[in-house]
Amino acid sequence: MSDRFRTIINIPDPPFSVSYDSKCLFTGSCFTETIGERMVRFKYPVVCNPFGILYNPSSIGKCLRMLMSDRLYTEGDLYFHNGLWISLDHHSSFSNTDRQICLSGINKSLVDSRKFLKRCRFLFITFGTAWLYIFRETGQIVSNCHKIPAAQFERKLLEPGEIISDYHALIRELYHYNPDLQMIFTVSPIRHMKDGAFSNQVSKSTLILAIYKLQNLIGNIHYFPAYEIFMDELRDYRFYADDMLHPSGLGIAYVWDRFCETYMDKPSRVIMAAVEKIRKALAHRPLQTGSQDYLTFIDQTRRQIEQLQKACSFLDFSDEIKKLDDIVKNRE
Repeated sequence: MSDRFRTIINIPDPPFSVSYDSKCLFTGSCFTETIGERMVRFKYPVVCNPFGILYNPSSIGKCLRMLMSDRLYTEGDLYFHNGLWISLDHHSSFSNTDRQICLSGINKSLVDSRKFLKRCRFLFITFGTAWLYIFRETGQIVSNCHKIPAAQFERKLLEPGEIISDYHALIRELYHYNPDLQMIFTVSPIRHMKDGAFSNQVSKSTLILAIYKLQNLIGNIHYFPAYEIFMDELRDYRFYADDMLHPSGLGIAYVWDRFCETYMDKPSRVIMAAVEKIRKALAHRPLQTGSQDYLTFIDQTRRQIEQLQKACSFLDFSDEIKKLDDIVKNRE
């Protein structure tokens, strides 16, 4: 597509780059999950959403403060609803019919991610909405409503000043916890149309204004314009999924490319190309899995993995090698 027919978002060059020795923690909305999962796919050292998908700044802030604390969740922090034990601080992926399994999963993720945050170099935070849901029974701001009836919640729109005040303190706490941390904020391009088109725009504007003010106050925080890329560069419904709200695969791929161009250093992009070549080989599905040609292909792919691991010892292909070995073993 010619650049004459679209608005290209200019992204300033950051004063840093992400490489394969850069630990990255992603937290926030499902857009964070999308980018974080791609980082995992390319074998970067990444932790993605230790509390599950979070949408509003207050819940994201609580998650980060919990990671910096020394406390664990207890049985008293869980809530029983519709046959499941749930945490109102967590996504439903942590819920379970067994209270101890639910609690164990929550605390394992908390402890592992706490250690990771202490050592990581980059923290990516994605705000999804400025709308809050407050559980009337406890006064708690929830990260997920877990299909509890809407009447049990109070709905509230965060003011920009509330986000600024909270995050001005939080960012200082994060720098104290990990002085080497670089923070990159973004706003999810996913529209919350259940709020209505106008309320969604008010919400997104609130988030963008808060980040802008924080940059002016603190200076050493950065912004990746995912929202702006979708609103201006990708102004076409082919870049959206069937629900016309979430990004399509094509849209995600484009934003991912802009993300990589912005943050990944050149040596890392070379390694990513090699990893992608192996991923495509592993995704190959032949018509005749028992043929000699396929076994030769498996052997060649295994050798490619071994060569790449020899050159880049930090890459872990143990799962992929096991998969290839199982194919050969099952044939025998």
